[in-house]
Amino acid sequence: MSITYRAAWVPDDDPHRDWNDAAELAIDWIENEAREQSKRVLLVTVSFNGATYNSPLARYTRPDQHVTPRGGRRGPGSVPVLAFVPDMATLEYAANLARNSSLCVIETKAEPLSGWAAVTGAVNLLTGKPASLDEAVATHLDRLVFYGNNGYGDNFAKQHARRILDDLAAAGVTDRDFIVSALAARGISLYGQKNIGKLIDRRS
Repeated sequence: MSITYRAAWVPDDDPHRDWNDAAELAIDWIENEAREQSKRVLLVTVSFNGATYNSPLARYTRPDQHVTPRGGRRGPGSVPVLAFVPDMATLEYAANLARNSSLCVIETKAEPLSGWAAVTGAVNLLTGKPASLDEAVATHLDRLVFYGNNGYGDNFAKQHARRILDDLAAAGVTDRDFIVSALAARGISLYGQKNIGKLIDRRS
């Protein structure tokens, strides 16, 4: 699966950073994308709770600009999407809506997304620099994706996945969240992400 959207993110790497500051950075980027595309921004959150209503994100909480995976409404596709502290299911939903457009993510440490950022080349809005992926690591991830069509649900796929995880470890990549979110960026299902997570946990 190729990446079909421009990506940016605000990493959750400072416990003292105010969520409103992170939101302002994300809004500046995604609004610029929206202007270039003559489209409106769509806000995606895990649920319709009050977390965004007293923040700069409140501008997107109209019914036609705010959706969730479980909200019973699906927004238009191919639009600039701002995903606020998504879990992996919400990230998948947001990425589908952003196809052929743009996706900006405000990360939460509860769901680390450095692997997603590396695979998508997401611009770090704190530094202005795009994330990148080592060529050898990218090759190993390609192989891992190849065996993930069935979500690593049979012994054949699991056997190959274990070998590739060994290769990733030899390349210095052992972080569970990095690998899982990198596979999410490549379109591996939530079921597949869960199975890979289990395989990684068993290596510990």
